[in-house]
Amino acid sequence: MTITPETHKILLEIFENKLIRGWDDQTIFTEISETYLDNEEDGVNALADNFEYLIQLIREDFLTNYEPKETVRIEYYFGTYIYWLYLVTERVHTVLDFINPDGKFKIINDFKYKNFETLKEIKNWCIFLKHPKEFIFSHLNSYSMETDTDTLELYKDTSFFTLIDKTYIEKNYTKNSKKLPGLENNQGVVIVLPELEDLTKRFCDELIIFKDFLIKNDIIADFLKDKTNIENYYNQEQD
Repeated sequence: MTITPETHKILLEIFENKLIRGWDDQTIFTEISETYLDNEEDGVNALADNFEYLIQLIREDFLTNYEPKETVRIEYYFGTYIYWLYLVTERVHTVLDFINPDGKFKIINDFKYKNFETLKEIKNWCIFLKHPKEFIFSHLNSYSMETDTDTLELYKDTSFFTLIDKTYIEKNYTKNSKKLPGLENNQGVVIVLPELEDLTKRFCDELIIFKDFLIKNDIIADFLKDKTNIENYYNQEQD
């Protein structure tokens, strides 16, 4: 199974429509620095700049400058793309954990659980890719997309086929000690990947929620300002 250049272009369009501001070509995370610095042009905000850099990196170097051929296998494309989304995901989790150390505040725990299911899914896929467990002992694995119902119909015989999808990974790969002997010498393993357009839309929507959480909550904003702002940054450089 391969990726199409058309799908690649659609992912770029989704990224730009949801995360890039049309009037200045900056990402939505610029709103963090604008809010935390009260639009002070000489200041910088580390949080905004780090997310800005990473989102633009994905946009420019992967989604724009990289042009996949028709022969690029889906597992290569997915593994590369999901890795970059995972880097953003881990940064979101780092900020939320910093705000809520040791998970003491139920209201933030509930907010995280309710609003970031896609980020959790992305992280789980990367756990599977990094820590394959007994999957490495299976044979000639096949790949499919969760929306490819015709192909999945061919794999419905669960007495022979083992489908590794997001549900399987959530159940079997998020607990490091769990053993999966059923994958050993298994000739019927099928990896069912998420549909990338839908995944990208959900990913972007959750980043918008995250950004709004950081700038629309005064207590959170005041807490993070002290950790991330440098005022009169460019004037200091000149001095």
